[in-house]
Amino acid sequence: MNSKPIGVFDSGVGGLATVRELQRLMPDETIVYLGDTARSPYGRHSKELICTNAMQGLDFLQKQEVKLLVAVCGTVSAVLPDSMTKKLSVPYINCLLPCAQEACATSVHGVIGVIGTTATVRSSAFGKAIRNIRTDARVIGKACPLLTPLAESGIVQPDNHLLRLAIRQYLESLLREGIDTLILGSAHYSLLFGAISEVLDYGITLIDSARVTARYVQSYLLQNNEQNEGKAKPTVWQVTDAPQDFKDISKLYYGEEIQQNVIQVKL
Repeated sequence: MNSKPIGVFDSGVGGLATVRELQRLMPDETIVYLGDTARSPYGRHSKELICTNAMQGLDFLQKQEVKLLVAVCGTVSAVLPDSMTKKLSVPYINCLLPCAQEACATSVHGVIGVIGTTATVRSSAFGKAIRNIRTDARVIGKACPLLTPLAESGIVQPDNHLLRLAIRQYLESLLREGIDTLILGSAHYSLLFGAISEVLDYGITLIDSARVTARYVQSYLLQNNEQNEGKAKPTVWQVTDAPQDFKDISKLYYGEEIQQNVIQVKL
């Protein structure tokens, strides 16, 4: 058993959706969260800058005596190479493998779509992870840069005309390719699960990175006998900029407004 906290890293606020799932599945686990709000969104940056920023954030968290690091940002998961994460002193999990495994197990015909930031799709990392598991798979990626700001603006209702229009515009080419499974390769897209399902007329299986990553973390802790036996300590919330803005938007992603103090830190 291990009473140390889980360190959760995200480029901003989207990771709150994964924290919500982690705490729903494992209410006795303590979470230490870091959102790099000063440099968000990561998806528009170069690979080199994404890697530099992400490693600074992960290194900051590992110094807080965490037992596990979880990168819940789809962009970081896709872009940050194993050669860098192997330098971390504690085990590291991202959303890449959990989503790939779930998609491969779910897809009937092996035609899998991936949506995410420009950097995520350009990396082709989800496709590589999927084909390492299922060699017959055909993977089609689509960058959806407007979906994150729509979600952050609270435009998440399935009947919102603007949101439905954006989803149709982005997913039209994937549907023409005949996908039967779609990976929502950004934690932000958890908020859009209902809207995307409705636009697709519930005909495509959606893989929510927040949910499958949380389940993967739970499985990892159980298999390695690393779960906490005691009660969870209060969550530590840390951001690199605008803590009040983070609190204001927290209800959207976390399901409730964060009551604890949000600490501004410098990496």
